[in-house]
Amino acid sequence: MIDLHTHSTVSDGSDPPERIPELAAEAGCSAVALTDHDSLVGLVAARKRAAELDVTLIPGCEVSCRSVGKGGMHVLVYFVEDDDGPLSAELTHLRIDRHHRNIRLADKLASMGLPITYAEVVAEAGREEGIGRPHFASVLVKAGAADSVQDAFDRFLANGRPGFVPKSRLEALDVARLATASGGVAVLAHPYSLELEGADLAYFLVHGMAEGRGFAAREKIATANFIRAARRQGVARVIYLGGLYPSGGLSAHLESRREVGLMLIEGTGALAVRAGVVVGSGGASFDILYGLCQRLPLMIAPRWLASLCQPVSIDDTVRCLAGAAAIPGGREVDLVGPDVLTYRAMLEITGFELRGRKPVMFPVPFLSPELSAHWLRLVTKVDMNVARSLVASLRHDLVAERPLLTAELGLTPAGFRESVRTALAERRRVLVPRMRAA
Repeated sequence: MIDLHTHSTVSDGSDPPERIPELAAEAGCSAVALTDHDSLVGLVAARKRAAELDVTLIPGCEVSCRSVGKGGMHVLVYFVEDDDGPLSAELTHLRIDRHHRNIRLADKLASMGLPITYAEVVAEAGREEGIGRPHFASVLVKAGAADSVQDAFDRFLANGRPGFVPKSRLEALDVARLATASGGVAVLAHPYSLELEGADLAYFLVHGMAEGRGFAAREKIATANFIRAARRQGVARVIYLGGLYPSGGLSAHLESRREVGLMLIEGTGALAVRAGVVVGSGGASFDILYGLCQRLPLMIAPRWLASLCQPVSIDDTVRCLAGAAAIPGGREVDLVGPDVLTYRAMLEITGFELRGRKPVMFPVPFLSPELSAHWLRLVTKVDMNVARSLVASLRHDLVAERPLLTAELGLTPAGFRESVRTALAERRRVLVPRMRAA
């Protein structure tokens, strides 16, 4: 058993960080994630205690975002550390803003004649770090200004009430990008709190191959759950981002993409977007290309490097997904760039843009998919489950066979070389400041 969503006194929890692994052990959990609001500062203490108890600690946080519905929106980020990474730096800015917001909130409530001071709120929370509106509500209850915490929110603290003071919030997409740039994974927290009743549009972006064996069955379960939720909420349009697949003899990865798309078409009338290899900084496919070209000026060339594919840039992918809301669903369309290339050609172009020369390759036709996956994992550090699934799919030629989404939207996609240059520039923009700070 594991628990992937806990808070400590660093934010709005009731126990200190080191107590979280203890509670997990007492409950029989083998792993626990510490996910304090907008903060990673409790990880050191929690990790030390987790190691003593032989409990796996998953480092993380919960980031408050601008909502897309009537309710609040939060994103959980896992596998990130309290270091000088992009997400950690942004969380520092958010904590500073929250501190100033809390002082303004105390002043505003006092100006309304309510019996509250900032010092009392700090005393209620036990420390300035992690103060939130629940602490203000508790002080108001103790002072007799409210009957309960919920009453304090309903009368004074909730959005739209007279004592409400907003705080800075990130867009969910920005959190996802920061998480990826920091080596983490972003997940939507308590989605039903968004209050999305009557939503017109939903995107299905769930893929589970990083979870290893049995991922296809889990993807089907997730898809079925989504279909039920979409029907219950009356979602009018669904767009699914899947992948290109040929006919017959598919790998488990591609077969799952195909089945999920067909389930969504049948269950929700979705538009199933079959994308080529998506090229963008932080994505698994580009990270593999980058890792191979960065570390191996000389490399072996498995047979699958001769397979054809039709890559598309991440920027074009985002633009097309946004535009897809305006075109008819209930069918499959393809999202690809203009270039049909072998994987070998993609490596040569990436190597030239990265190092000014193409990598030298030696054909090794007998290298099995499993050995290829281990080779990629060793050289590029990509997740082994992802490497295994991707390599099993590389024996196929993956080119467009359905109507082109870019043509229906009137967009001209970028070529592969331009996409690589953009991805390399983004990688340098994110990573170079981090290296200088270190």
